[in-house]
Amino acid sequence: MCKLGWWKEGSWDVRAYAAGHPRFPNDSTGRQLYDAGEFEAHRALGHEAAAALIRQSDLGHEARTIG
Repeated sequence: MCKLGWWKEGSWDVRAYAAGHPRFPNDSTGRQLYDAGEFEAHRALGHEAAAALIRQSDLGHEARTIG
């Protein structure tokens, strides 16, 4: 299991959301009804994390050579 965090080099929209929501991204998962801004912040953070993992792995190399 891993827990996402955000970093200062992340996208401006994730940083902006985090600035106004100090518990982000560690807010409770018990409340599943997110508003549009909260949903987008979590989606963007997940996208950034997955992209960083792919870039740092062999999968990123394979994707570049195939495509």
